[in-house]
Amino acid sequence: MDPNLKPHILTASIAYGLLVLLSVVGGWLESTGKMTVEDINLPVYKSIVFCIFLLIAFASTRPVLRGFVLLQGKVGNADAPLIKSIKLHERKITWGIWLFFSVGLVIALPAMIRAGFFR
Repeated sequence: MDPNLKPHILTASIAYGLLVLLSVVGGWLESTGKMTVEDINLPVYKSIVFCIFLLIAFASTRPVLRGFVLLQGKVGNADAPLIKSIKLHERKITWGIWLFFSVGLVIALPAMIRAGFFR
């Protein structure tokens, strides 16, 4: 088990804060009349928000996995074979989840482009 979760937590926190900040600033600019929805370059904005979302998903994987193992230990399942295995192979499981996310992204991205998500 890799003891250092700080980079993952920091990355996810900064990305989440950036996502919230974009929403708040955008809402404020729209409510004050300084900017309308038509003024925003939507493909660029959607791409930025989508990348931030992916960053949150990838950065949160290891802390969530670690939290799951920790909470299983607190309810008395620390000696269960599956929990021991997850704890022992945390890095490999994280890479596997990241691979699963990446394959899903590779499959979904062409469909998103065809459907006009980024237009």
